[in-house]
Amino acid sequence: MASSITLEKFVKVILLCAIAIVGGFVIYQIITNRPPAYISFNLLNEDGQLSNYPNNVTVGGNLSLRYYIGNNDRSISNFSVRVYLVNATNNVSSTQGVYNATLLNFYNHTIPFNGTYTSEKQNFTINEEGFNFRLCFELWVLNETRWHYLEYSVRYIWFNSTDS
Repeated sequence: MASSITLEKFVKVILLCAIAIVGGFVIYQIITNRPPAYISFNLLNEDGQLSNYPNNVTVGGNLSLRYYIGNNDRSISNFSVRVYLVNATNNVSSTQGVYNATLLNFYNHTIPFNGTYTSEKQNFTINEEGFNFRLCFELWVLNETRWHYLEYSVRYIWFNSTDS
């Protein structure tokens, strides 16, 4: 009889220790396991939709777009969007961005963690005639004291610019 009471106490102690250990692991995971950081960056048409982008513009006419930034990275809050006009001879790389192209404008934003920003309609006057132009938007982030291109964050639309 004494051995069965001792065995019950031993099982209770083992179960309590197991519950405490598992509870400790769960609490540790909740405290230290954060979801991965990411930043969303998209081009929107002038109505704020992810479709029906303009693909033809008359020389001297406006091309209108918006952009969206979603910040899910605790370490970043300062962003810069740089807009370029790119022709068929300019190069665009997803890892290095746009180079040898005409910078049309840039927009700086402070967006807190879990914050979003959707731009107002941005109008760009196209004064060149030609085919296979791109309007490229790059996303840059401020890391301490320097701006850095955020790899894989160039977004663009193709369009043609005609005189008529």
